Amino acid sequence: MDFVTHALTGLAVSALFRFRRKETLITVLSSVIPDIGELPIQYRLTEKHGVSALAVYDHRTTDPSVAGDLSVTWLYDTTHSLTTVALWAIVGWYLPQQQGYFFRFVALGWFLHVLLDVPTHGEVWGLKLLFPFSNVRFLLGSNWWDWQPQGAAFGMTLPVVVIYGWLFLFGVIGLGYWRRKNV
Repeated sequence: MDFVTHALTGLAVSALFRFRRKETLITVLSSVIPDIGELPIQYRLTEKHGVSALAVYDHRTTDPSVAGDLSVTWLYDTTHSLTTVALWAIVGWYLPQQQGYFFRFVALGWFLHVLLDVPTHGEVWGLKLLFPFSNVRFLLGSNWWDWQPQGAAFGMTLPVVVIYGWLFLFGVIGLGYWRRKNV
């Protein structure tokens, strides 16, 4: 899913559960950081296809020769794995309260990221949820950048779906902050 949707989801969950500023910041940042794993992939795609910008989100993105090259995808596979989420959570659980506090909110934000990406990454980019223990890709949906009107929910195109999703998330954020002030 896109960067803004990941950030808004972290913010919405933080508002809904009335997190303080520090908790909100950690959750929002950790809900977008996993996409740093896309940088080597985008670099390889731009290099291969002669594109000048690091943003190849079209039919070239589903290039099996890039998706199958572990030397390119290992960071992406690591940052999009439930194994990484579990590692953050275990560290947060076993450290004393003050030190573990940070890691528990990182695990939450990271989990939200992976949760959003599972149904929106398909074909050659299905998530390796158990990486590095398994290279099996879980394919629950199609790539969000490939969604077309004929495949969209209720005949809506992807931009419309994303805008409605953002409006919903803004509503949840607003409700969370309203509850914080009025309860």
